[in-house]
Amino acid sequence: MLSNRRYLLTAISLASALASVAFAEGAGIHIATVTPAIRDGMLLVDVECEALFSPRSLSTLQSGLPAVLQLELQLLRGTRVQTMLGLGQEEFDIVHTVREAHSIRYDVWGERYTIHHRGREVQIAASVQDAEAAAAVFSDLVLGPLGEWHIDVTYRTRVRVQLLPISPEQGDRIADWLRAPAPLSNAADEEDGGSFGFDVSELLSVLWGRGKPTRDRSPWYEGDSFRLDAAGQLQP
Repeated sequence: MLSNRRYLLTAISLASALASVAFAEGAGIHIATVTPAIRDGMLLVDVECEALFSPRSLSTLQSGLPAVLQLELQLLRGTRVQTMLGLGQEEFDIVHTVREAHSIRYDVWGERYTIHHRGREVQIAASVQDAEAAAAVFSDLVLGPLGEWHIDVTYRTRVRVQLLPISPEQGDRIADWLRAPAPLSNAADEEDGGSFGFDVSELLSVLWGRGKPTRDRSPWYEGDSFRLDAAGQLQP
């Protein structure tokens, strides 16, 4: 009896340890903050990510293969509907989508990281911590002018990111795209192909489909609801 109990306790401990490891690996890359703001009559969003590099992705990056950190941001609009009990309930629909990407490359000989975004070299970092901090921020994501959005309607943002390794040839091509001059708006609508001077929606759809869909991809993060008042100010 004592021996069976000891085996049972050992099995429980082993299962707990394996579950902890699985949870730690699954925690991975995630969205830390999503902050809507109004600047110069435009509705903008700042997004900050955390834990970008898993051991696997960092090893791939440091071997010389570049990577793309891609972001998908959805703006959701709430609509009040009536339930069978006559109570008001809000349902949210996607009304706008923004896609952006960072190109990340490690120079094996120079031992430095380079991040390209929106037609410019964001930073050349010597440490992985600096490179992660530089790549983790997507600022001034343009949702559009205030005149496009309804007053006193509830909105919400939903965001996810994914880090994907790519071939050196793809890396050169994407880096060239990301170095190209970008227009004022960085919204990537399906019709106009986005802000990079190429069809970013097509590029990201191809990249999303590569490999295991959940590897180095964050879960969806839903930001707090907000409204626009008559004065054009954000309200919770």
